[in-house]
Amino acid sequence: MRYNILNIQEMLSNKIGWSYQGELAVFLSEKGRDFVIYDGKPVRVNAFSYMLVLSGKARLWIDAEEYDVFRNVLCMMSPLHQTCFSQVSEDYQCLFLCVNKRFVDRMASPDIQHHIARGMTRYRCPLIVVSEEERQLLETGIFDIRNQLLRREHLYYLEMIQNALSRFYLETDHIWDRKVSDFPEMKGGNSRYNEILRKFISLLMMYFKTEHLVPFYADALHMTPQYLTLIVKKQTGKTVNDFIGEMLYSESRNLLAISGLSIQQIAAELNFADQSSFCKFFKKQAGVSPLEYRKTVNSSLIS
Repeated sequence: MRYNILNIQEMLSNKIGWSYQGELAVFLSEKGRDFVIYDGKPVRVNAFSYMLVLSGKARLWIDAEEYDVFRNVLCMMSPLHQTCFSQVSEDYQCLFLCVNKRFVDRMASPDIQHHIARGMTRYRCPLIVVSEEERQLLETGIFDIRNQLLRREHLYYLEMIQNALSRFYLETDHIWDRKVSDFPEMKGGNSRYNEILRKFISLLMMYFKTEHLVPFYADALHMTPQYLTLIVKKQTGKTVNDFIGEMLYSESRNLLAISGLSIQQIAAELNFADQSSFCKFFKKQAGVSPLEYRKTVNSSLIS
């Protein structure tokens, strides 16, 4: 395969974590290399992920960029970011929060969509260094989500998790907005382009399953497909078609791994013309058919 995409359920099979139906999870790493995902090979996690470094240091590749991560670094990654760990110190430890879009879709409040979409505008600036006090607040927020995940007998179990997640997003936005205010260069270029990117990502999250063509998103934003593609490419290094394709591929991997839907039902869920079109798309991306991929995932989970 060109690259690997892991879903939350796969991560839970070999990492210490707490989860809601494989759609949201909190992981606390062991110290050292034990937390390195996929044996240090490049990987995409089919979730919006937030890694808070508690101790130690490591080298982290995100797409084509290399970063040093250490205590008090918060890393915010989308399903479109490809990551790879290297040079992990023996005392490295982190908290890892993963939120799949399926969980976001279950939330009645549009605020979560807004917070995630805002985070996606930071596509090319996925790391920030926070203060000790800010790290403690974020750590408390992630542990609060973990604590709510453990309260399975609570009459409002899902709502408690959702509220804890909302508080975490408010905290991250507060920290980011303060840092942008203190350091305007963190805005990442043209503010109008950032706003267009934010709106595009919001639309993409809502409609990628049903709308696969660039003109739909361009029309919704009152611009030409060429202009939208130019802005998205300038801001992220990827085209609109890249984003649409990778969101579809990410979601198809997730559905194949953790849902009981047939290949034909998944093709319909993702609005492909027919099963054959979906299979061609998936094999082009993965190098194997959807059925072969599902068998591989199921056998690895059983073992």
